[in-house]
Amino acid sequence: MHENIKSKLAIQIAQLSLDKATVEAQLEESQQTIASLQAQVADLTNQLDEATKPEEVPE
Repeated sequence: MHENIKSKLAIQIAQLSLDKATVEAQLEESQQTIASLQAQVADLTNQLDEATKPEEVPE
């Protein structure tokens, strides 16, 4: 009986370890996506600023 419980617990621990590794990988991927999107926002903001910059009128 105890061996059966130990076996089930070992399987659950292994599954939780796998789940943790999966979540950590997803977190890393999400962080990379966020960094990429932040860079795109900065680039697009610069483009927008350049496109909408008031023209300099020579005096």
